[in-house]
Amino acid sequence: MNGPCRKQWSGLWASTISPRAWNRNGRALSCTWPTSLPTPWTRILRPAWWFLPCVVPHGACWGCPRAFSLQPLPCPTPRWKTRSRSFWERLHNPAMAMGMQAERMASLEREFRSTLEALEIAASLGDFQGHIDTFESPRAICREMCVRVERILPCHALAVFLVDEAGSDFVLTHAAGPERRAWFEEEMDRQVERGAFARTLNDSRPQFVRAEMDGNGGALLLMHAVATGSRIRGMFMALPKETGKPVPESSLHLLSLVLLNTANCLESFELYGLLRQANERLRARVGDLERQSAFYHQLFESSPLALALVDTQDRIMEINTGYEQLFGYSREEAVGKLNRDLIVPGNSGASLFESIISSHCEVAGETVRLTKDRREVPVSVLGYPVLVGGEIEAVYFSYQDISERKAYEDRLAHQAFHDPLTDLPNRALFLDRMEQALKRNKRNPAYRFAVLLIDLDRFKNVNDSLGHVVGDILLQEISLRFQSCVREMDTVARLGGDEFAVLIEEFTLPREVVMIVNRLTHSLFDPFFIEGNVVHAGASIGVVIRTMDYSAPENILRDADIAMYRAKESGDEFRIFNKAMYRETIRAMTLENELRQALARDEFQLFYQPVINVAEQVLEGFEALLRWNHPRKGLVLPQEFIGVAEEIGLIHALGEWVFERACSRLKAWEGNWEACPGLSMSINMSALHISRRGLPGVLESILSHTGVDPQRIKLEITESALMRNIQQSQTLMARVKQIGLKLVIDDFGTGYSSLAYLQSFPIDALKIDRSFVSGSGSGRMNKEIVAAVLALAHNLGMEAVAEGVESPEQYHVLCKLGCGLAQGHLFAPALPAEEAVMFPYAYDLVEEAGPVTTALSQGRRQ
Repeated sequence: MNGPCRKQWSGLWASTISPRAWNRNGRALSCTWPTSLPTPWTRILRPAWWFLPCVVPHGACWGCPRAFSLQPLPCPTPRWKTRSRSFWERLHNPAMAMGMQAERMASLEREFRSTLEALEIAASLGDFQGHIDTFESPRAICREMCVRVERILPCHALAVFLVDEAGSDFVLTHAAGPERRAWFEEEMDRQVERGAFARTLNDSRPQFVRAEMDGNGGALLLMHAVATGSRIRGMFMALPKETGKPVPESSLHLLSLVLLNTANCLESFELYGLLRQANERLRARVGDLERQSAFYHQLFESSPLALALVDTQDRIMEINTGYEQLFGYSREEAVGKLNRDLIVPGNSGASLFESIISSHCEVAGETVRLTKDRREVPVSVLGYPVLVGGEIEAVYFSYQDISERKAYEDRLAHQAFHDPLTDLPNRALFLDRMEQALKRNKRNPAYRFAVLLIDLDRFKNVNDSLGHVVGDILLQEISLRFQSCVREMDTVARLGGDEFAVLIEEFTLPREVVMIVNRLTHSLFDPFFIEGNVVHAGASIGVVIRTMDYSAPENILRDADIAMYRAKESGDEFRIFNKAMYRETIRAMTLENELRQALARDEFQLFYQPVINVAEQVLEGFEALLRWNHPRKGLVLPQEFIGVAEEIGLIHALGEWVFERACSRLKAWEGNWEACPGLSMSINMSALHISRRGLPGVLESILSHTGVDPQRIKLEITESALMRNIQQSQTLMARVKQIGLKLVIDDFGTGYSSLAYLQSFPIDALKIDRSFVSGSGSGRMNKEIVAAVLALAHNLGMEAVAEGVESPEQYHVLCKLGCGLAQGHLFAPALPAEEAVMFPYAYDLVEEAGPVTTALSQGRRQ
């Protein structure tokens, strides 16, 4: 080493290695670092400044506020301290002096190099902990520690046991020499049992213990705790290579430093991991917040709703594009302004904002808001508070324009309460207005109102002949005429079909109502010109004036309907309802209900009236007549319930019952009267029976079931029933004749005056109505009519039957006119079955009948 470098190293030597720095025991007391070092030393020592002062605080070093001093380091005993007799001799011997000087210089150089290496290792500890972020796991730290320990203390094998995460056990984390892993684990168990493991943990110094290896218990095992001042991190075990020599104190001291640094590094790594996890969570949270902020901003801006953020004073902080489009204010115009001053009409919105502030809850509703041009817009508004720490920081308002929905709802409401064809109030709205009128009448008895129910006459004919389009136009025209006949306070409604209703309010006298009714009827006098057609219309009106007695609007319409049907039946333009109409309606309803049950209860009964052969003066047969044996009223005649039976559709079942019972009775009577063979049975058929297409099949089935000869059954049908549908009647009559039944025209002469139909139908007999027979003995005209009917029947090859014969005089006239058959009270009234079977033996004609009486008596005697 020459030149300036030598001078620098000489200065370093003089300042660090000095005879005054060694004590009597040959150990260095201290090492005071120079205030300046050459560049190589700076490179070696400065990286360790942050760590070395933490070892043993002492003084100040190189301007650093903290300093350090090394523990006593081993060094050889100086030669000058050796006291021998030949010292002075060797001193005066030049060759010996030069040898001693060379030996001394070599020893000092070895000491210097050892110290320099120790300083270099100590300095490297700073890099070990300063790059904690480069380690992936505690195993990597232990592996690096073992590399550094090898530089301090060469070992055959070494291992590190770290405390597990639960803090309950030591786990082998790293072992240099894989073949020794199992040995180290077993040896740790042995040292635990011997107590050396616990002693080492309780002592900060390294421990040398005997270990068993390859069956030999003489191996030297170095154990040292890996711990900080407050926490045990693990245990270090090593097998030094130089087992025969003591381990230098400096190496043990550096080993302690390395293990201490390792413990600190492990703790720092754990803290670093926690910080890294927290940092990652924080970074993820920040990313989430940024994404949420971006989402919110995008949602806020692109929302189709009008959004506004206001502070606790209702001052606008932010609005979106939807707000600008809906209300017409730009951001510059809105931000900083009070929301209620911009869009809330009057003070209607103050309660909404205040309720949010007071309740800390969201509030929703529908209201009206103002645009920039002060136009009202119906909106659906939702306001909800922005809570921070339980306190309201701001309030969000969202507005949705519901103008289209409101318009649609208005249309729906109008359609729900108005007739789509005429745009008049429908039944629901009319009932509601009647309900309001009833409530008003209860509050003010002086208030009066009336209800009219209007039914158009023959409207169905218009639809059937001219089509529904013309019918719809006719209804529209009629509705316009009706509206022109009432006052503005009154209500005209269409209840459905051809039914209209009128609510007349605030009248004083009944004649005011009658005047309006007359205007309504007169409005239909003029014809309607619809698509080239002249259409006439009429109406029947039911009127209810005394509405103060009602509690429900439905009852008023019910009674108006009753009065309307009475007007239609009587041919009047209108009828005013009274209690008698209601009682009659109730009676008809009761009759209808009882009639429906009568057939199931077998309350009907057949009576049989004899039919006499006038020429032969013998019993020809019977006419089956229906009676209702009512449980309270007794026998009820057909004219009281047949019409109701036709209305409710019971006539078909009732007709089949009559036909089946009459045929069964005739079959039962066949063997009773040998003197009167071939008796016939006449059965009446209504107009609805004739219109039934399946009637022939029903009759044929009953005849087959009862076994009666069809030639002995006569069906009596009125002229009106035949003439309802001539073509259908002809088809039906032809089918009936094919079965073998006989056809009789009942009540002939009281229906159609045309006689052409007699040639169109296969008729077997004509039955002269009792109105002609009952007057034939006293009036010439009736006698001539009877004679004309008899002559017509004879000329057409038909039989003639006179009904209603009540006196011998009538009987004699019929005999002179050549009437073939007769029936009436002169012979017998309608008899129940048990009396009819005794007729040939129990009944006599009056004495004035003369020969007839004798003949019948003889017939009974035979």
